[in-house]
Formats: sequence, C-alpha cells, structure tokens
Amino acid sequence: MTIKQFDETTLVAIRNDINAAMEAVKSKYGIKLDIGNISYARDMQSFHTKLSALIPNENVPNDVDQKWITDFNRYSRSLGFEKEDLGRKFKFNNDDFELVGARPRARLPMVIRNVQTRKLVIADAKAIKSAMISA
Repeated sequence: MTIKQFDETTLVAIRNDINAAMEAVKSKYGIKLDIGNISYARDMQSFHTKLSALIPNENVPNDVDQKWITDFNRYSRSLGFEKEDLGRKFKFNNDDFELVGARPRARLPMVIRNVQTRKLVIADAKAIKSAMISA
C-alpha cells in the first residue's frame, strides 16, 4: 500500500500499527510509550511520542502517569508530604482514596485515586494532608 495523501481513516490505521509495533519495545525495555495527538496535512503528518521509565514503586500501580510519581518524589516536601506518603490510603469526602502523584505547578497539585472506582481526582494539598492526618 502506498499513501498518496493522508486522511483521518488512514491516520487511525497508521496509529494502530505504530502502537502495535511499539508493544515489543515497551516489553523489551520496560518503558511506557504513548503517541500524542497527530496533526496532518494532505501530504505530511506529525505526532508527539512520550517515553517514560516505569519507576518501581510497590505502592503505586504502573497505570499512573510516571511524571506524577517523579514530581511527587521531587516536590513532596515543598507540598507538605513525605515520600513515604505516595500510595497511602485515606478517607476523603466519605470515600477511600490513595495518593498517587503530584502536579506541583498546578493550582490543585495532588493526584488521588478513588480506591473503589479507580477514578483519578485532582485535589488541594492542604485538604489531602488534613484527610491523611485524620485517618
């Protein structure tokens, strides 16, 4: 098959093929690879690829964005936490949550996950610290 110009259907097929080809690289090197948005014109396409090392942390599953884990480890003290707080479970708004990362430059920097639904939530650092102290 030779592509003369790009369209949305062709790009979806190409994206699927690239993702399939990247599986072997992910497994071989133990990394996370993501293709970002694809932009295209009739005769050219471009996409952003993100590679992340899977940082071993027995308290946080590998499906959490590794940048959040790295940022938590780097900025935990300035946010009022200890590195050991990563993965810690606590009650927040009557639900069970776990601390899974941080986005230090965001207005709501803490990333928490509902233990039952697995839904990610962003939250205020002081509110999470208070909930952890109450636990």
